[in-house]
Amino acid sequence: PFVDLDEETSSILGLEGYDMNSVADMVHDQGGLFCINHPLSAKVGWKYYEFPWEKADLIEVIGLPDGPNSFLYPVLWDRLLCEGHHITGIGSSDSHDPLSDGPWKLGMVRNWVWAENLSEQAVLAGLKKGNVYISYGETRLNFTAGIPSEKDNSLVTGMGETLSFDKEEILEFTVSLMNQPE
Repeated sequence: PFVDLDEETSSILGLEGYDMNSVADMVHDQGGLFCINHPLSAKVGWKYYEFPWEKADLIEVIGLPDGPNSFLYPVLWDRLLCEGHHITGIGSSDSHDPLSDGPWKLGMVRNWVWAENLSEQAVLAGLKKGNVYISYGETRLNFTAGIPSEKDNSLVTGMGETLSFDKEEILEFTVSLMNQPE
């Protein structure tokens, strides 16, 4: 059912109190992750300003094609991260037709998730933890961050992990791309 029902329609359908908070709770109760899609899109952007961000697990930070507002998605995500929210950024081609071509073609934007195995639970855990990166097409990314003086690599971590360090320590970042289009 739609979340934006007026009070009379909500009453007729028996959905009193049905709002985005209760939708997020239902998603979580079923073991799912709650995602905010095209948050700043002009026509269908996120408009639930009283929604508690801690209920959001995922947020679309790359959306094709969403016009000039799409460059603001990562800015919003950065603000939420700086405020202390742990929300995983994901991407979408916003395809509603698996046979469509052009910018909405299914699979043009991909979310690569590191998971312990290929089970639904492991993929959801990888998404929740932030072990994700977004690519356009076949491009693949390897990323690590660490403290170069550590001989045992105990302070080396990958995408979505948290690395604790002292502000005096130097961090080393390693990034490599594979299948990069020419």
